[in-house]
Amino acid sequence: MLTIETAKVFEPLLQPARFKGAWGGRGGGKSHFFGELLVERCLLTPGTLAVCIREVQKTLSQSSKRLIETKIAELGVGSQFRVLYDRIETPVGGLIIFQGMQDATAESIKSLEGYQIAWVEEAQTLSARSLALLRPTIRAEGSEIWFSWNPRRKSDAVDEFLRVNQPDNAIVVKANWRDNAWFPSVLRRNVSLISPSTPTAITMCGKASMHEPSRAATLPQSLVRSAKRDASAKSQPIRSSRCEPFGILAAPVPRPMPWRWIVQ
Repeated sequence: MLTIETAKVFEPLLQPARFKGAWGGRGGGKSHFFGELLVERCLLTPGTLAVCIREVQKTLSQSSKRLIETKIAELGVGSQFRVLYDRIETPVGGLIIFQGMQDATAESIKSLEGYQIAWVEEAQTLSARSLALLRPTIRAEGSEIWFSWNPRRKSDAVDEFLRVNQPDNAIVVKANWRDNAWFPSVLRRNVSLISPSTPTAITMCGKASMHEPSRAATLPQSLVRSAKRDASAKSQPIRSSRCEPFGILAAPVPRPMPWRWIVQ
C-alpha cells in the first residue's frame, strides 16, 4: 500500500481539470506536490505520456527530472520506473520527458500531441508565445496542463491566463510556506529572523510586486530539502481518500495502490 500525504491547500488539485495551477512564495511545496502527483498518475494510469516543461532548459540540470527521481525513490516505487539519462520510462510503455519551450516551434512540438500531462515548472518565466503553442498541442482526451510558479508581475503570461482571466476549466490555488506541514525547521528559523518588509520575506509570502520585476532574493537551494513525509509531523491527517484501483495490469511486479492523506 502506498500512502501519499498531501497538504490540505492542494486538495482541490486532486480533482480532474484541464488546467491546474499552484502559485505563491517559496517553501510552499508546489513542486513537491506536482512531482508526487505525476508519479501517482503514472502508476494509476499505465502508459501515461507526460512532459515536464520550462521556458529555458539548456541542460537536464535545469529540468524537474531530479525532483521526480527523488519522489520515485521516496515513495518506494523505483521498481515500476526506469530512469534513463534524458527520460523516465513509466509503467506499461509510459514516458516522462523534459523540454524547454524557448526555441520551440509549432512544428517541433507536434510530437507532444499525444501526451496526456504537461507540467510547466517555474511558469512565471513562460512567455505568451510558448503558452500559445503549448495549449493547443496538449489535446489528448482528458489531458491536463499543470503550472507551478512564484509570481513576479501581473503581465506575466501565466498570471494573465490563470489569475487575471482564469478559465472555467481551471483549478488554481495559492500555497505559501505556512501551508506546508513539512516546511523545514531550518527555513522556519530563517523566516523568523527576516523582517516582513525585506525582499526575501516578500518572496516567501508570495507578495512580490505584480507590476514590476521582482528583485527579491532567492533562498539558497542548499536550504531547501525534499519534503520528507514524516509520521512525526505536527499536523495530523484530517481525511483520507482512496484512489481508484489499478485493475489488471500486464506487469511482473505488483503495483502499490496509492492512498491520499490530506494534512493541514
